[in-house]
Amino acid sequence: MESYRVSVDTARSVEGSNSLQVTSTQGDQTKAFRSRRVPVESGRDYRIAFSIMNEGCSLTVKRITTNAWGTTHMRSESIAEISDATGEWAQFEEILTVAEGEAYVFLTFLVDGVGILRRDDVRVACLAR
Repeated sequence: MESYRVSVDTARSVEGSNSLQVTSTQGDQTKAFRSRRVPVESGRDYRIAFSIMNEGCSLTVKRITTNAWGTTHMRSESIAEISDATGEWAQFEEILTVAEGEAYVFLTFLVDGVGILRRDDVRVACLAR
């Protein structure tokens, strides 16, 4: 029996016409999904934002920076933890100042428990100097 299913939800979204939906059917193991790697520049500030709708699961979102080769994690920090099932969209945002040696950033979404989680409108944007 599958422990999770990933699909596109065309009925609920924050931006555009769809969102990513993860249906977790078993609570025995953590399911992990990551965003694409986004190139960043040392010394610059970036706004990282995303929206989550939670219906039963718990979620930890980690922001991870890597070196230019993508082989070494420079920093890994939890930037959101969600355990309440609200059925409403919640927006999360942080400002990241990129340190020397960091060249990429990505988000890892760690899902626990049974329920449905939707993710939408993930953005990494460089702020003006």
